Amino acid sequence: MKRIISILMTLTIVLSLGIATPKNVNASGIIEFEFKNEVEQISITWKKYNNASYYDILKRDLTDYAKNTKIDPDDIKFQTFKTKLAETNIIDNDVVFGHVYEYVINAYDSKGNKIASTRADDDTSLNTVNAGVSVPYIDFSPKSRNKKLYITIYTGNDGDIKNCSTEIWRKESNEKDYKLIDTVNNVQSGVGYRDKNVKAGCVYSYIVKSYIEKDGKKIYGVTSNAEKIIAGNTNGSYKVKCYTKSKTTNKNKFTVKFRMKNKDNNNGRTILVNKQKSYIYQKSKKSKEYRYKFKLTKYSLDNKNWKKIPKKGIEMPRKGIYLKGVITAKKKIRFATKNVRKSQIGDIIKYDGNTGDADYSYIDLVKKKGKAVSEYLDEF
Repeated sequence: MKRIISILMTLTIVLSLGIATPKNVNASGIIEFEFKNEVEQISITWKKYNNASYYDILKRDLTDYAKNTKIDPDDIKFQTFKTKLAETNIIDNDVVFGHVYEYVINAYDSKGNKIASTRADDDTSLNTVNAGVSVPYIDFSPKSRNKKLYITIYTGNDGDIKNCSTEIWRKESNEKDYKLIDTVNNVQSGVGYRDKNVKAGCVYSYIVKSYIEKDGKKIYGVTSNAEKIIAGNTNGSYKVKCYTKSKTTNKNKFTVKFRMKNKDNNNGRTILVNKQKSYIYQKSKKSKEYRYKFKLTKYSLDNKNWKKIPKKGIEMPRKGIYLKGVITAKKKIRFATKNVRKSQIGDIIKYDGNTGDADYSYIDLVKKKGKAVSEYLDEF
């Protein structure tokens, strides 16, 4: 069972893209009203308007717009729901669980003149209500750590709907159909979810479905849009082999040659940069630590043909790369690849594991390995 991390949040969705005011709404008064959404009905109540003899109610289903805001809501027309209604409340049972609706209430006097409405003449906002829960949607935190994906699922359940559950469905890029991977129970508003069963570098698509159980059957709402993401790998790991022998020299420049290749086949993109970085030497724990300047200068794919590393860096192929760099100092340079505590080249890697550039990286010439790490503090 996946680990569920509850998020305390109140989700308020304000849909405010402009729409045209319905025709013939020239009323000067504003009717105050409120909704109450339940599983299979929506209750509407409003305050009686002065001199109003009856009310007409318009209704439209904005579910398609809620799923795709590229749709122009003006293209979704209001339909007459009730006419010549004397009461100031009504229950709409003709709704679908999970759909999104909008209502407009117009008030008329005894002569049939429109005198008030729930929408002002210049109001271009959408005033929607959900039947049960709103259309769910997914938000990713691409700051995945250690090959896990963090997902936030929003259901729009404000707590009125009890025992609402949400199914999480997933498929890889090479799969045709979605598979149910987990169900989160008693979801209200939003929940954080950690998918551990992913491989770094693979592309995954997710959908979620909210439902309630009634009379032993599941009543599903609207399925969310599919969202796609690459599973990141915050830690890049490498194998390193140094060809330069240990040496102490009084010269102020010293060339080092080594080879790098991926230790983990799921590593992200690795860019080797030619900016000035550092080389650290320390013989033992108690001895002095020496820091020198270091800069990559050349690369080769076959250890024969060498080229200068361009300013933008060079991407390391999957099969590996040969590198040369220069250590510089004002005087004596100490270099070693064994029998010392430290022999490290720092921050020559620009690593992209789909989580952002590396916060730090190093090449350890003694332990014959390298590492690039991206750390994130804002986890669920």
